[in-house]
Amino acid sequence: MTPFHGFVDHVVRAIRRQGTLAETAVWYFHDTPTEGAELAPLAHVRDSLVPVLDAVLHKIEPNEQGFVYRDPDLSNPVEVAEPLTTLGPDIGAALISDAGAARGRYDPVRLVECLAFVRAVRLRRSRVVWLNPVPVTRWPPSTAAQLARHVPMAPLDVTGMHRAVDVLRGRPVSLERPL
Repeated sequence: MTPFHGFVDHVVRAIRRQGTLAETAVWYFHDTPTEGAELAPLAHVRDSLVPVLDAVLHKIEPNEQGFVYRDPDLSNPVEVAEPLTTLGPDIGAALISDAGAARGRYDPVRLVECLAFVRAVRLRRSRVVWLNPVPVTRWPPSTAAQLARHVPMAPLDVTGMHRAVDVLRGRPVSLERPL
């Protein structure tokens, strides 16, 4: 995400300035918001270059382990469980991350970690959307393409931002295989 820091910082400033939100909390993470998700479901996925997790989605448990950071330099860690406690039915979570698209490769462990985090968010009945600064055309064959099958993901452009707001407002979204 390093190439996108300036752009993401601009988006965060705009949200804080223009958003009509009571509060905006910003947390940073490296690769995945959590670590240590239960990876046993991967053992039940058929061997392939890009294993699809559809058959084991129900086995992916919510995960609150790991750290997020208060600053973009990732020098002020906070346990993931702390910001999760602020979520609820009226509070949404927008994640801004390339989800592996910048590297252009698929990582099933990263996918499980991301899905386990989304499950932890949804335990609080919060809506979640993933904003990706990498153009949609570059998502395949990366982890981002697989994650977007299960979690609302939008490009970090004007159209994507509108879609993200719709998701956070509770408008239905069509997913290939919802989590």
